[in-house]
Amino acid sequence: MQKQRWILIVIGLVSMLGERGVLAQDNLCAFPFSFNSTLERCTSIMRLDVHLEIPQWLVDYPNAYQAVAEYVRDVEWNFYQTVYADSTISADTPAYVHASYQAFHHSDQIVSLLYRMERFTVGAQPHQWIEVFVLDLGADRRLEVGDLVWVKP
Repeated sequence: MQKQRWILIVIGLVSMLGERGVLAQDNLCAFPFSFNSTLERCTSIMRLDVHLEIPQWLVDYPNAYQAVAEYVRDVEWNFYQTVYADSTISADTPAYVHASYQAFHHSDQIVSLLYRMERFTVGAQPHQWIEVFVLDLGADRRLEVGDLVWVKP
């Protein structure tokens, strides 16, 4: 009986606070979010566009997939950290990070993924770079430079 009473009290308090909008106020919304009184929740005050691709067929190779997925997650995480830390970004500033890839099949086992990355937060031009993954699907691993190049001792 006592436990049910506490549950009802907690449910009642939460519903009262939610009705008055006390749970989501301006001071509780972290940048880049602000309190939207019409929707009664925190909403984004900037246009963020995140488009990162990973080949669907790569899922069949867990270790190779993990190498690519970790890199893509790091790019996304770094993008969000940059956006949140930069106070000059506003609702009028579109911020984005895009990653598209091309797959090159060198044999049945060896595949290269060429990623073209582009990130824009503020400034005159977006930041562009490439990242290449050479994967041995037979061994289910990412090949390193030492695996590809033989140096005569």
